[in-house]
Amino acid sequence: MTIELNLNTKNQNHQGLLSSLVENSEESILCSGWLKVEGVRRLEPSIRKAVSKKFSVSIISNAAHTQKRAANLIKKWPSVQHFMITKDTRTLHSKVYYFRAGRNFTAIVGSANITEGGLVSSDEASLKISGTVEDDFHGEIKSYLDDLVSHLQ
Repeated sequence: MTIELNLNTKNQNHQGLLSSLVENSEESILCSGWLKVEGVRRLEPSIRKAVSKKFSVSIISNAAHTQKRAANLIKKWPSVQHFMITKDTRTLHSKVYYFRAGRNFTAIVGSANITEGGLVSSDEASLKISGTVEDDFHGEIKSYLDDLVSHLQ
């Protein structure tokens, strides 16, 4: 398993990192407490490419912090699942992005929401953890995300 630090700087940002992973992963789960239309638009080309390849893309967000325009944009992609957590269940503050390609996975865990600031312009830091689906950490991160979704179905 490898761990790398990722920041929004002049040379790199979360938009580039997440876009590349979405385009090249058979399964993507984007979990962001805040979801704004500007952030969704920044990831839109990559999401469209992933969907055209029949890859699975899911988005989990906090209903109280999801812009209606962002949710409406996602609704235009019928093959993308969007789960919104309401205060009835819990308040989502997590920023966890999960990607699987074959037996390999990558998880991005940090401070970047799916907003323009989170993806590009704000001072954000995340850890990029990569390994195989056999790694213990894979089971922990996937279990956390599956648990979130199971409370919403």
